Amino acid sequence: MNSFFKSIIYSTISCFIFSSSFSQDRILTKKGDTLSVFVKNIEALKVFYVKTNTQASETFEISKSSLHKIIWRTGKEYIIDQEYENLALLSALKNQNLGTFSNQKATKDVLSKDVLATKQNILFPEIKIDTLPPAPILKRGYRFFYYVYKVNGQRVKAKKMEEVMWKYDKQSHFIFSDGLYDVKTHRRNFWIGSAARLASIPLVYVSPELQGGVSFGLSIYNFVQELKVWKGRKAMKNAIQLYNDKRRSNSLKPANAVIRPR
Repeated sequence: MNSFFKSIIYSTISCFIFSSSFSQDRILTKKGDTLSVFVKNIEALKVFYVKTNTQASETFEISKSSLHKIIWRTGKEYIIDQEYENLALLSALKNQNLGTFSNQKATKDVLSKDVLATKQNILFPEIKIDTLPPAPILKRGYRFFYYVYKVNGQRVKAKKMEEVMWKYDKQSHFIFSDGLYDVKTHRRNFWIGSAARLASIPLVYVSPELQGGVSFGLSIYNFVQELKVWKGRKAMKNAIQLYNDKRRSNSLKPANAVIRPR
């Protein structure tokens, strides 16, 4: 009898280990196809997966725009297209003819569920993913004698725009950050040179030639600083243009994050 129970226990454990080893994630496409794979990474525009969970496995990629959702091997779901999910739920409920008040309320609760807010509870720990609001529109204008920066029409400082770029796109952020650093550094050097020119005026009473040479040298120095400030502002302008171009083409690349669709 004891051997009989032992065989049952061993069989149960073996089945559990077997099923755990070979259970896979399921990627559901909008065409109705189901891919049984192992998801390795999720980016803003693509999902990367392998067909077998080994180091030598070839990595494949698929566009997120063609996907409905991912069902993890634990049974939890990661919704990629919430609008498509809502339509699927409505269609399923209509087919079941659920028309009572309680069922309508349940339907509303299901459709209002923010899947993205509970992402940490449904994703695997090894797949680190975060979400960001839709990418804002960045603009730079000119008002009187200074530049104005705006995020979604709201006026902000250049430092704030730099923080926005850091969240949404590293490439444009690096360009903007370098330009902002050049503007601040060389603008400060310009004012230092201007102060030195004023301080050199009394030299005219000692040696007019010396004062003229110092003033000329500082003028050249300030001119070079202004050129570098102009170069920095141009880099900032190019970074904003690059960001907006990538935003319109849905090609922004934040680090370890996914941008929620507009």
